Amino acid sequence: MNRLSLYSFNVVVLLSAFLAKAYGQPLQSPKLENSALRVNWVHTNEGYQLQRVLVNGQQNWRPLSDVSGQYTVLYSSEQPGMEAQVIKNKNGREVQFPEPEYRYIIPTWKANTSAVSLNKEGRSVSFYPQQCKADGNGLVFTQNTDVADIEASWKLDPLHTHDLRVTIQLTARAAGYYSIATPALTVNDKKKFGWAIIPGIFQGNSINNNFIDAYAYGHGIPGQPVVVRERTASALTSILTNKEGVTLAVTAEPGAARHPWLSDKSTQSEWLLGLSMINRNQQLTPTLYHPVLGQKNHS
Repeated sequence: MNRLSLYSFNVVVLLSAFLAKAYGQPLQSPKLENSALRVNWVHTNEGYQLQRVLVNGQQNWRPLSDVSGQYTVLYSSEQPGMEAQVIKNKNGREVQFPEPEYRYIIPTWKANTSAVSLNKEGRSVSFYPQQCKADGNGLVFTQNTDVADIEASWKLDPLHTHDLRVTIQLTARAAGYYSIATPALTVNDKKKFGWAIIPGIFQGNSINNNFIDAYAYGHGIPGQPVVVRERTASALTSILTNKEGVTLAVTAEPGAARHPWLSDKSTQSEWLLGLSMINRNQQLTPTLYHPVLGQKNHS
């Protein structure tokens, strides 16, 4: 089986004063290994980057190309806007979609083309963590930024040997709105990949730069870093089969998404989890966002 899953999120967002932690000498070559996975990091001037990821397939160990390990946090000091953005074609002309006679779907389309949905809202803070320590059978990476302190715990799943479990805790340094993205395991070739799918939303084996064709009708993968709602996804996961034939999946822990009927009223419209195939840095890599910037549990 050529499969690698990254399970997130157990995310905790806190607001407190900065408290420095002592980590001593950095680990030079931290790693996680079992019978199915070998994950190695290297300490560089930029921080801890993934050096190698090997997946044990049916016959041999297979390396993943273009491994990364980069983290991203979105931050906004102001309430993120949910107004619909202007959609333009390849010639820069505004596209009128849907046509006025389709009045019943216009509100949904406007909500799905907001700055948050198109991943244009807020400031993107990307980094490789500067500190790492061993913690039992796992590793804990930390990074202090000007807006927040992040701690990420990585462990191998004891039951599913191809799975990694990642828990991320964010301690805010300033009031505002936050969204945490899953770490980018790999940066994949947009021109050559096997298959990509967010179940129930879109799927395909190529990038479609016709935004409406891809995003509205599900023909291929949108070329923009859209963040879709969990309410119409048939599974809380983003899946990509890369050019080597290895399938990568990022999946949310139970409870990360909205409950469709909480207590005595419908909560179907709440947006707690965002799913994406191209991240804020325009990289083809399965990504989840939680909380969603400006939505419930965001600050």
